[in-house]
Amino acid sequence: MDEEQAAERFHRDLEIVRSLSPSTSEPGLPCLIILYGLPGSGKSYFAQSVAERCNAVVLNSEQNRRAMVGGTLLYDGPENRRLFKTLNRRVEELLDLGQFVVFDSTGLRDWIRNPLERIAEDRNLIPVRVHLDPPEEVILHRLANRQLPPDPANGAKTWRDVYEWMLPGWQPITEPHLHLVNPACVRSAVDTVRRMLATHWKESLRTAT
Repeated sequence: MDEEQAAERFHRDLEIVRSLSPSTSEPGLPCLIILYGLPGSGKSYFAQSVAERCNAVVLNSEQNRRAMVGGTLLYDGPENRRLFKTLNRRVEELLDLGQFVVFDSTGLRDWIRNPLERIAEDRNLIPVRVHLDPPEEVILHRLANRQLPPDPANGAKTWRDVYEWMLPGWQPITEPHLHLVNPACVRSAVDTVRRMLATHWKESLRTAT
């Protein structure tokens, strides 16, 4: 693929992502919540809970991957780079529009996390990072009831296979973050996130001035 073709594909991908993540409110104070966790950890449920309470835009990496690729998902390096390049650009757009953004991704490795940190830093924002990390038996119970797309190219036949494939590649989160272990505490955790955001808004405004 030459540069012109790559630029055209990026534009198409970005339009797809835009269609799945429209602005939800009038411009205001932008903020960024970054969710991390393996499949089955409850990220999407948490993201939806935040969205309902805070009128946030959710960027779900799996939903956008399926829409962008439109066929067999590879979960390989080129596909991942294509996905996160587009998602990161959309994060920039939404923050510049004064939106509340929730980034919902496994965030396995630092190469996925670090660009989001830079995006926030460039805008004098302090992101709220949440690691959803319930007990493994809870994760496996959830994954047992989840359907995997047909014929995954990575050889996985079930979501448990995907979980076990990803687990060894998890890199510890070094930035300050909220570590959510108890899945029954989502409501209180959302309230905690809102309080953290209030503090971070004040700190971001102080830093900007």
